[in-house]
Amino acid sequence: PWPCDPLSKNGSLILNPCGLIANTLFNDKITLATTSGTSGHPKLDTTGIAWPSDKSDKFAQPNSYCKKADSGSYSCGDGVKTGTDYEFAKVSTTSSVVGGCLGSVCSDSICGDVGLPDGCKGYHCDEPDYYNCNAGYYAYYYPEDDYQQYLYETFPEVVSPLEGATNEHFIVWMRTAALPTFRKLYGVIDSDLKKGSTITIQVEANFDVAGFEGTKSLVLSTVTWFGGKNSFFGVAFLVVGSICLVVGIALEFNLLYNGPRKAGDRIYLD
Repeated sequence: PWPCDPLSKNGSLILNPCGLIANTLFNDKITLATTSGTSGHPKLDTTGIAWPSDKSDKFAQPNSYCKKADSGSYSCGDGVKTGTDYEFAKVSTTSSVVGGCLGSVCSDSICGDVGLPDGCKGYHCDEPDYYNCNAGYYAYYYPEDDYQQYLYETFPEVVSPLEGATNEHFIVWMRTAALPTFRKLYGVIDSDLKKGSTITIQVEANFDVAGFEGTKSLVLSTVTWFGGKNSFFGVAFLVVGSICLVVGIALEFNLLYNGPRKAGDRIYLD
């Protein structure tokens, strides 16, 4: 069987990445709307939430795609592309260049002018704090886009085409939890909040849990050098310790009431 079953295609399009976990990404968009009672302008930072090893070694834009020439143009022909010479093809540009093809295929002349192959698309990064990009306009190129559906096309509300499979929300999601009730780090408020501060968080609810009778919650927690607050282990230790105490007391009463166990006769050893 195909290793990506049961989610390998969307109609005639091949899902890239494929598989059930990758294509059930938690896609609620959570942003820090306003704060009051604290100085400065706190932000919800969504970088640095994934394991560094996952980000550097396990996730990348598929095959790095294109080789950049000294002229700034990209060569993105067929064939396997490996090595440090290859990179994901994206170019910073202006609204006058790609304003007419945002989210759609630009003309061959536009793609050629910015140094990308035919079939490039335009993108406007208008929420740089959320999508982790410099504000502005870009042209980008994904190869074989006519028969593959990439991550940014499956979840456009949380993944930008400039990040794709390197999106940290996606990387965090792909590290699956062992239990059905779990937490996933979504972001970090990058400044201290004073006592009594009011925080307003805006949630664009896209992730449906009604179909499997699930629930979802937003948890604010203070993280120290020892980690975040998690009562599971404390409760587990108390429960196990209490059980051991009760069993120990029961064994002691049994010893006092019945006396020690009689020693066996050594003649039976023969």
